[in-house]
Amino acid sequence: MHELEQFSVSTTGKGTTTLALPNSGVGSRHVSSGEVRYLSPLVKKYGEDVGAMARDLKLNPEQRTEGQLRRGLKKAGL
Repeated sequence: MHELEQFSVSTTGKGTTTLALPNSGVGSRHVSSGEVRYLSPLVKKYGEDVGAMARDLKLNPEQRTEGQLRRGLKKAGL
């Protein structure tokens, strides 16, 4: 079961309403150092051009697709 955090929100002229929101998704995600080492040279060479990253067989020897690279970059915050 999700841990809940209470928030009080005042309404216009009718007192307060209490909302319960799940306390998940808070904080940074873990990214392995290997993932960062894999993606960093691609970002250094191509910037935001994920299509070019996917086509570079030297820096992308695992032949990750554009979608896989995009998700990895988003997760790593690069």
